[in-house]
Amino acid sequence: MSWFRICFCAAILLQLFIFANAKSLQSEVDGRLFGKTRSEALAMGEGRWMQYTANQPGGSSTVGMVDAMNFYLDPLTVRTDRALSKKSKISRERLKKLRTTLNDYSVEVIALEEYLNGGGTMFRLFYPSAAITNEQIVYRLVVGQVGKTPPQKTSRVLKAISTYKLVTETPVAEKVSKKEISVRMGKIRRLASACFALLKELPRKSSDLVLNRMLDLTRRASSEG
Repeated sequence: MSWFRICFCAAILLQLFIFANAKSLQSEVDGRLFGKTRSEALAMGEGRWMQYTANQPGGSSTVGMVDAMNFYLDPLTVRTDRALSKKSKISRERLKKLRTTLNDYSVEVIALEEYLNGGGTMFRLFYPSAAITNEQIVYRLVVGQVGKTPPQKTSRVLKAISTYKLVTETPVAEKVSKKEISVRMGKIRRLASACFALLKELPRKSSDLVLNRMLDLTRRASSEG
């Protein structure tokens, strides 16, 4: 390849990189997104914040919604971290590990759902949306605002996970690998077991709250096929 072509290709790649980063940060200026700070977004609440951003230029696009959700997730995480700092070291580390494991579980469940359905831009919204809900739940655990939640069993979560193997007709059935599904399900089961182990150290209502969250995630994903 000639030096001219190398330089030309490098220039094109640089432009693409600049464009991609500019697009992902489309409306964030001086720590504000669509004119609001992270603290203001948090004060609005998730529903009002997402409604507000959807009415802004570019806010209803997939990129705009993903940016808005990630922007909202930041102060949520900071709020939880502040509450965690007031807990004992043992309790703090346990809850932080649960947060990480629950988020990892969500990612793997959504990734399998995405794989079974052949992908699509809508799945870009599922990841940050799940992270927000998870963070809200962990915060409730930390501050003791569990509230009323239906009793739940680990066996029901495991049963929901097992339904993935029943999915045989998907929009991309001919491209779905049973081996790949098995590998992904193995990851999901291991993460579920890790969550279950951590939940044994929590009060029953707190455990039920997380188990119901895991069940909601898994049911939705397994029914999409």
